[in-house]
Amino acid sequence: MAEALSAFRALVADHDGVYEYQASLAECLAAIANLEYLRGDSAGGSQHMNECYAIRELLVARYPAVLEHRESLARSYQTHAASWTSMQKNADALEMARRGLETAERLQAEYPRKQHEYLVAAGQSLMGSTLLANGQADGAAKSFEQACKTFDELIAQFPDEIDYRIQNGVASMNYSNVLRSASPENATRYSDRAVTLLTDAYRRNPSRSDYQSYAYNACGAHAQSFEALARHSEAADMWRKAIELAPKEDVPWLKLRLAFASLRSGAAQPAVEIAQQTADLNGLDGPSLYDLACLFNLLADQAGNETESLRFRNSALESLNRPATLEFLKQDVHRNQLTVDADLASLRSDPRFDLLLQQLAR
Repeated sequence: MAEALSAFRALVADHDGVYEYQASLAECLAAIANLEYLRGDSAGGSQHMNECYAIRELLVARYPAVLEHRESLARSYQTHAASWTSMQKNADALEMARRGLETAERLQAEYPRKQHEYLVAAGQSLMGSTLLANGQADGAAKSFEQACKTFDELIAQFPDEIDYRIQNGVASMNYSNVLRSASPENATRYSDRAVTLLTDAYRRNPSRSDYQSYAYNACGAHAQSFEALARHSEAADMWRKAIELAPKEDVPWLKLRLAFASLRSGAAQPAVEIAQQTADLNGLDGPSLYDLACLFNLLADQAGNETESLRFRNSALESLNRPATLEFLKQDVHRNQLTVDADLASLRSDPRFDLLLQQLAR
Protein backbone atom coordinates (compact mmCIF):
# COMPACT_ATOMS: atom_id res chain seq x y z
CA MET A 1 0.00 0.00 0.00
CA ALA A 2 2.80 2.43 0.86
CA GLU A 3 4.43 1.81 -2.53
CA ALA A 4 1.13 2.36 -4.33
CA LEU A 5 0.57 5.57 -2.39
CA SER A 6 4.02 6.87 -3.36
CA ALA A 7 3.38 5.97 -6.99
CA PHE A 8 0.06 7.80 -7.09
CA ARG A 9 1.58 10.85 -5.41
CA ALA A 10 4.29 10.92 -8.09
CA LEU A 11 1.71 10.63 -10.88
CA VAL A 12 -0.33 13.48 -9.44
CA ALA A 13 2.78 15.64 -9.09
CA ASP A 14 3.88 14.93 -12.67
CA HIS A 15 0.43 15.29 -14.25
CA ASP A 16 -1.30 18.16 -12.49
CA GLY A 17 -4.85 18.51 -13.75
CA VAL A 18 -5.35 14.85 -14.74
CA TYR A 19 -8.23 14.12 -12.41
CA GLU A 20 -8.12 10.35 -12.92
CA TYR A 21 -4.78 10.23 -11.09
CA GLN A 22 -6.10 12.44 -8.31
CA ALA A 23 -9.17 10.23 -7.96
CA SER A 24 -6.96 7.13 -7.79
CA LEU A 25 -4.81 8.77 -5.12
CA ALA A 26 -7.95 9.50 -3.08
CA GLU A 27 -9.05 5.85 -3.40
CA CYS A 28 -5.62 4.70 -2.21
CA LEU A 29 -5.71 7.07 0.75
CA ALA A 30 -9.18 5.84 1.72
CA ALA A 31 -8.06 2.19 1.56
CA ILE A 32 -5.00 2.91 3.73
CA ALA A 33 -7.14 4.84 6.22
CA ASN A 34 -9.56 1.93 6.56
CA LEU A 35 -6.69 -0.50 7.20
CA GLU A 36 -5.29 1.85 9.84
CA TYR A 37 -8.68 2.10 11.54
CA LEU A 38 -8.89 -1.71 11.60
CA ARG A 39 -5.46 -1.85 13.25
CA GLY A 40 -6.54 0.71 15.86
CA ASP A 41 -4.40 3.53 14.43
CA SER A 42 -7.09 6.21 14.54
CA ALA A 43 -4.56 9.06 14.21
CA GLY A 44 -3.07 7.64 11.00
CA GLY A 45 -6.51 6.74 9.67
CA SER A 46 -7.83 10.25 10.29
CA GLN A 47 -4.78 11.83 8.66
CA HIS A 48 -5.11 9.81 5.46
CA MET A 49 -8.91 10.11 5.36
CA ASN A 50 -8.72 13.89 5.75
CA GLU A 51 -6.27 14.02 2.85
CA CYS A 52 -8.69 11.87 0.86
CA TYR A 53 -11.50 14.35 1.62
CA ALA A 54 -9.36 17.30 0.59
CA ILE A 55 -8.67 15.73 -2.79
CA ARG A 56 -12.27 14.70 -3.40
CA GLU A 57 -13.64 18.06 -2.32
CA LEU A 58 -11.17 19.74 -4.68
CA LEU A 59 -12.27 17.44 -7.52
CA VAL A 60 -15.93 18.25 -6.83
CA ALA A 61 -15.14 21.98 -6.91
CA ARG A 62 -13.10 21.76 -10.11
CA TYR A 63 -15.30 19.29 -12.00
CA PRO A 64 -18.86 19.68 -10.69
CA ALA A 65 -20.33 17.93 -13.73
CA VAL A 66 -18.34 14.73 -13.06
CA LEU A 67 -20.83 12.93 -10.84
CA GLU A 68 -18.38 10.20 -9.91
CA HIS A 69 -16.42 12.67 -7.75
CA ARG A 70 -19.50 13.69 -5.79
CA GLU A 71 -20.62 10.08 -5.38
CA SER A 72 -17.16 9.11 -4.11
CA LEU A 73 -17.18 12.01 -1.65
CA ALA A 74 -20.56 10.96 -0.23
CA ARG A 75 -19.38 7.35 0.12
CA SER A 76 -16.16 8.49 1.83
CA TYR A 77 -18.09 10.44 4.43
CA GLN A 78 -20.37 7.45 5.06
CA THR A 79 -17.46 4.98 5.30
CA HIS A 80 -15.62 7.25 7.70
CA ALA A 81 -18.75 7.66 9.85
CA ALA A 82 -19.19 3.88 10.06
CA SER A 83 -15.52 3.43 11.02
CA TRP A 84 -15.71 6.05 13.75
CA THR A 85 -18.95 4.58 15.11
CA SER A 86 -17.24 1.19 15.46
CA MET A 87 -14.46 2.94 17.44
CA GLN A 88 -17.06 4.78 19.59
CA LYS A 89 -15.92 8.18 18.33
CA ASN A 90 -19.59 9.04 18.22
CA ALA A 91 -19.57 12.83 17.87
CA ASP A 92 -17.10 12.68 14.96
CA ALA A 93 -19.10 9.86 13.37
CA LEU A 94 -22.28 11.92 13.55
CA GLU A 95 -20.62 14.87 11.79
CA MET A 96 -19.34 12.60 9.00
CA ALA A 97 -22.77 10.97 8.65
CA ARG A 98 -24.37 14.41 8.31
CA ARG A 99 -21.91 15.42 5.61
CA GLY A 100 -22.48 12.17 3.74
CA LEU A 101 -26.26 12.51 3.84
CA GLU A 102 -26.21 16.18 2.81
CA THR A 103 -23.88 15.41 -0.12
CA ALA A 104 -26.09 12.53 -1.24
CA GLU A 105 -29.29 14.57 -0.93
CA ARG A 106 -27.86 17.42 -3.02
CA LEU A 107 -26.73 14.93 -5.63
CA GLN A 108 -30.14 13.26 -5.80
CA ALA A 109 -31.92 16.63 -5.97
CA GLU A 110 -29.81 17.75 -8.93
CA TYR A 111 -29.40 14.39 -10.69
CA PRO A 112 -32.22 11.99 -9.73
CA ARG A 113 -30.87 8.48 -10.29
CA LYS A 114 -31.28 5.17 -8.53
CA GLN A 115 -27.66 5.08 -7.32
CA HIS A 116 -28.10 8.54 -5.83
CA GLU A 117 -31.36 7.59 -4.15
CA TYR A 118 -29.54 4.56 -2.74
CA LEU A 119 -26.82 6.85 -1.35
CA VAL A 120 -29.55 8.92 0.32
CA ALA A 121 -31.20 5.83 1.84
CA ALA A 122 -27.86 4.48 3.06
CA GLY A 123 -27.09 7.91 4.51
CA GLN A 124 -30.41 8.05 6.33
CA SER A 125 -29.82 4.61 7.84
CA LEU A 126 -26.30 5.58 8.90
CA MET A 127 -27.63 8.80 10.45
CA GLY A 128 -29.99 6.65 12.50
CA SER A 129 -27.12 4.52 13.80
CA THR A 130 -24.90 7.49 14.64
CA LEU A 131 -27.73 9.44 16.29
CA LEU A 132 -28.55 6.38 18.39
CA ALA A 133 -24.89 6.03 19.39
CA ASN A 134 -25.03 9.68 20.52
CA GLY A 135 -28.08 9.04 22.69
CA GLN A 136 -30.54 10.77 20.34
CA ALA A 137 -33.18 8.03 20.08
CA ASP A 138 -35.98 10.23 18.69
CA GLY A 139 -33.79 11.51 15.87
CA ALA A 140 -32.55 8.00 15.20
CA ALA A 141 -36.13 6.72 14.89
CA LYS A 142 -36.98 9.41 12.31
CA SER A 143 -33.85 8.64 10.29
CA PHE A 144 -34.51 4.89 10.28
CA GLU A 145 -38.13 5.50 9.27
CA GLN A 146 -37.00 7.71 6.37
CA ALA A 147 -34.45 5.10 5.30
CA CYS A 148 -37.09 2.35 5.28
CA LYS A 149 -39.42 4.48 3.14
CA THR A 150 -36.66 5.33 0.67
CA PHE A 151 -35.59 1.70 0.39
CA ASP A 152 -39.24 0.70 -0.10
CA GLU A 153 -39.42 3.07 -3.06
CA LEU A 154 -36.23 1.62 -4.52
CA ILE A 155 -37.44 -1.97 -4.08
CA ALA A 156 -40.74 -1.12 -5.75
CA GLN A 157 -38.82 0.12 -8.80
CA PHE A 158 -36.04 -2.49 -8.75
CA PRO A 159 -37.36 -5.61 -6.99
CA ASP A 160 -34.42 -7.80 -7.97
CA GLU A 161 -31.72 -5.57 -6.47
CA ILE A 162 -30.59 -7.67 -3.50
CA ASP A 163 -28.57 -4.83 -1.97
CA TYR A 164 -31.68 -2.69 -1.58
CA ARG A 165 -33.46 -5.53 0.22
CA ILE A 166 -30.51 -6.17 2.52
CA GLN A 167 -30.16 -2.51 3.50
CA ASN A 168 -33.92 -2.15 3.99
CA GLY A 169 -33.87 -5.20 6.25
CA VAL A 170 -31.00 -3.79 8.33
CA ALA A 171 -32.70 -0.39 8.63
CA SER A 172 -35.97 -2.08 9.63
CA MET A 173 -34.20 -4.15 12.26
CA ASN A 174 -32.47 -1.10 13.73
CA TYR A 175 -35.73 0.85 13.71
CA SER A 176 -37.50 -1.97 15.57
CA ASN A 177 -34.79 -1.90 18.25
CA VAL A 178 -35.40 1.83 18.78
CA LEU A 179 -39.18 1.42 18.89
CA ARG A 180 -39.32 -1.61 21.18
CA SER A 181 -39.68 0.03 24.60
CA ALA A 182 -42.13 2.77 23.63
CA SER A 183 -44.08 1.10 20.83
CA PRO A 184 -43.65 -2.70 20.83
CA GLU A 185 -46.47 -3.25 18.32
CA ASN A 186 -44.70 -1.08 15.74
CA ALA A 187 -41.38 -2.64 16.68
CA THR A 188 -42.82 -6.07 15.89
CA ARG A 189 -44.04 -4.86 12.51
CA TYR A 190 -40.58 -3.66 11.53
CA SER A 191 -38.71 -6.62 12.99
CA ASP A 192 -41.06 -8.94 11.07
CA ARG A 193 -40.20 -7.08 7.87
CA ALA A 194 -36.48 -7.37 8.70
CA VAL A 195 -36.79 -11.14 9.16
CA THR A 196 -38.66 -11.52 5.87
CA LEU A 197 -36.16 -9.46 3.86
CA LEU A 198 -32.97 -10.79 5.43
CA THR A 199 -33.84 -14.48 5.70
CA ASP A 200 -35.02 -14.39 2.08
CA ALA A 201 -31.71 -12.82 1.01
CA TYR A 202 -29.78 -15.53 2.85
CA ARG A 203 -31.99 -18.27 1.38
CA ARG A 204 -31.15 -17.01 -2.09
CA ASN A 205 -27.45 -16.64 -1.28
CA PRO A 206 -26.59 -19.37 1.27
CA SER A 207 -22.83 -18.97 0.75
CA ARG A 208 -22.91 -15.37 2.05
CA SER A 209 -21.92 -15.45 5.72
CA ASP A 210 -22.73 -11.73 6.06
CA TYR A 211 -26.29 -12.39 4.90
CA GLN A 212 -26.52 -15.22 7.46
CA SER A 213 -25.37 -12.82 10.18
CA TYR A 214 -27.99 -10.24 9.17
CA ALA A 215 -30.74 -12.88 9.20
CA TYR A 216 -29.60 -14.17 12.61
CA ASN A 217 -29.66 -10.69 14.15
CA ALA A 218 -33.08 -10.00 12.64
CA CYS A 219 -34.53 -13.16 14.19
CA GLY A 220 -33.13 -12.13 17.57
CA ALA A 221 -34.61 -8.64 17.23
CA HIS A 222 -37.99 -10.12 16.29
CA ALA A 223 -37.91 -12.48 19.28
CA GLN A 224 -37.26 -9.53 21.60
CA SER A 225 -40.13 -7.60 20.02
CA PHE A 226 -42.46 -10.52 20.75
CA GLU A 227 -41.16 -10.67 24.33
CA ALA A 228 -41.95 -6.98 24.79
CA LEU A 229 -45.57 -7.86 23.97
CA ALA A 230 -45.52 -10.95 26.23
CA ARG A 231 -46.08 -13.14 23.15
CA HIS A 232 -43.72 -15.74 24.53
CA SER A 233 -44.66 -18.69 22.33
CA GLU A 234 -43.90 -16.66 19.19
CA ALA A 235 -40.71 -15.42 20.81
CA ALA A 236 -39.66 -19.04 21.42
CA ASP A 237 -40.24 -19.90 17.76
CA MET A 238 -38.09 -16.96 16.70
CA TRP A 239 -35.29 -17.86 19.14
CA ARG A 240 -35.26 -21.33 17.54
CA LYS A 241 -34.76 -19.74 14.12
CA ALA A 242 -31.99 -17.53 15.53
CA ILE A 243 -30.23 -20.63 16.91
CA GLU A 244 -30.26 -22.24 13.46
CA LEU A 245 -28.46 -19.21 12.01
CA ALA A 246 -26.19 -18.32 14.92
CA PRO A 247 -22.41 -18.69 15.19
CA LYS A 248 -21.48 -21.54 17.52
CA GLU A 249 -20.26 -19.29 20.33
CA ASP A 250 -23.67 -17.58 20.61
CA VAL A 251 -25.74 -20.75 20.88
CA PRO A 252 -25.60 -21.25 24.70
CA TRP A 253 -26.87 -17.72 25.35
CA LEU A 254 -29.57 -18.09 22.70
CA LYS A 255 -30.72 -21.38 24.18
CA LEU A 256 -31.16 -19.63 27.52
CA ARG A 257 -33.33 -17.02 25.81
CA LEU A 258 -35.35 -19.86 24.26
CA ALA A 259 -35.70 -21.49 27.69
CA PHE A 260 -37.06 -18.30 29.28
CA ALA A 261 -39.55 -17.83 26.45
CA SER A 262 -40.64 -21.47 26.60
CA LEU A 263 -41.12 -21.35 30.36
CA ARG A 264 -43.13 -18.13 30.17
CA SER A 265 -45.31 -19.63 27.44
CA GLY A 266 -46.17 -22.54 29.74
CA ALA A 267 -43.76 -25.12 28.30
CA ALA A 268 -41.56 -26.02 31.26
CA GLN A 269 -39.95 -29.23 29.98
CA PRO A 270 -37.87 -27.59 27.17
CA ALA A 271 -36.66 -25.05 29.74
CA VAL A 272 -35.63 -27.83 32.16
CA GLU A 273 -33.69 -29.63 29.43
CA ILE A 274 -31.88 -26.47 28.31
CA ALA A 275 -31.02 -25.52 31.90
CA GLN A 276 -29.52 -28.91 32.64
CA GLN A 277 -27.58 -29.01 29.35
CA THR A 278 -26.23 -25.49 29.88
CA ALA A 279 -25.15 -26.24 33.47
CA ASP A 280 -22.90 -29.02 32.12
CA LEU A 281 -21.06 -26.71 29.70
CA ASN A 282 -17.55 -25.49 30.40
CA GLY A 283 -16.36 -21.95 29.76
CA LEU A 284 -19.63 -20.09 30.24
CA ASP A 285 -19.15 -16.39 30.94
CA GLY A 286 -20.53 -14.51 33.94
CA PRO A 287 -23.62 -13.03 32.25
CA SER A 288 -24.67 -16.46 30.90
CA LEU A 289 -24.21 -18.09 34.30
CA TYR A 290 -26.24 -15.30 35.92
CA ASP A 291 -29.05 -15.90 33.41
CA LEU A 292 -28.80 -19.64 34.09
CA ALA A 293 -29.26 -18.95 37.82
CA CYS A 294 -32.37 -16.90 37.05
CA LEU A 295 -33.73 -19.72 34.90
CA PHE A 296 -33.14 -22.36 37.57
CA ASN A 297 -34.86 -20.19 40.16
CA LEU A 298 -37.91 -19.68 37.97
CA LEU A 299 -38.04 -23.45 37.47
CA ALA A 300 -37.90 -23.85 41.24
CA ASP A 301 -40.85 -21.46 41.57
CA GLN A 302 -42.90 -23.59 39.17
CA ALA A 303 -41.74 -27.02 40.38
CA GLY A 304 -44.38 -29.58 41.20
CA ASN A 305 -42.96 -30.63 44.57
CA GLU A 306 -40.56 -29.46 47.28
CA THR A 307 -37.81 -31.92 46.34
CA GLU A 308 -37.72 -30.72 42.76
CA SER A 309 -37.94 -27.09 43.85
CA LEU A 310 -34.96 -27.51 46.19
CA ARG A 311 -32.93 -29.18 43.46
CA PHE A 312 -33.50 -26.27 41.09
CA ARG A 313 -32.84 -23.74 43.87
CA ASN A 314 -29.52 -25.45 44.66
CA SER A 315 -28.59 -25.26 40.98
CA ALA A 316 -29.41 -21.55 40.92
CA LEU A 317 -27.10 -20.88 43.87
CA GLU A 318 -24.40 -23.06 42.37
CA SER A 319 -24.50 -20.98 39.17
CA LEU A 320 -24.27 -17.74 41.16
CA ASN A 321 -21.27 -19.01 43.10
CA ARG A 322 -19.17 -20.05 40.13
CA PRO A 323 -15.97 -17.99 39.69
CA ALA A 324 -17.05 -16.32 36.43
CA THR A 325 -20.36 -15.23 37.98
CA LEU A 326 -18.67 -13.89 41.10
CA GLU A 327 -16.32 -11.84 38.93
CA PHE A 328 -19.30 -10.52 36.96
CA LEU A 329 -21.15 -9.60 40.18
CA LYS A 330 -18.22 -7.60 41.53
CA GLN A 331 -19.38 -4.70 39.37
CA ASP A 332 -21.79 -2.50 41.31
CA VAL A 333 -24.43 -2.37 38.60
CA HIS A 334 -24.64 -6.18 38.41
CA ARG A 335 -24.51 -6.64 42.19
CA ASN A 336 -27.36 -4.16 42.56
CA GLN A 337 -29.34 -6.04 39.92
CA LEU A 338 -28.87 -9.22 41.95
CA THR A 339 -30.75 -7.63 44.87
CA VAL A 340 -33.78 -6.48 42.85
CA ASP A 341 -34.07 -8.98 39.98
CA ALA A 342 -37.64 -10.32 39.94
CA ASP A 343 -36.44 -13.69 38.61
CA LEU A 344 -34.46 -14.18 41.84
CA ALA A 345 -37.09 -12.86 44.27
CA SER A 346 -37.83 -16.17 45.97
CA LEU A 347 -34.13 -17.02 46.24
CA ARG A 348 -33.41 -13.96 48.38
CA SER A 349 -35.18 -15.58 51.36
CA ASP A 350 -32.63 -18.42 51.33
CA PRO A 351 -29.88 -17.87 53.97
CA ARG A 352 -27.29 -18.92 51.38
CA PHE A 353 -28.19 -15.87 49.32
CA ASP A 354 -27.18 -13.62 52.23
CA LEU A 355 -23.87 -15.48 52.43
CA LEU A 356 -23.34 -14.74 48.73
CA LEU A 357 -23.97 -11.04 49.29
CA GLN A 358 -21.52 -11.01 52.20
CA GLN A 359 -18.91 -12.70 50.03
CA LEU A 360 -19.39 -10.10 47.28
CA ALA A 361 -19.12 -7.25 49.79
CA ARG A 362 -15.63 -8.28 50.91
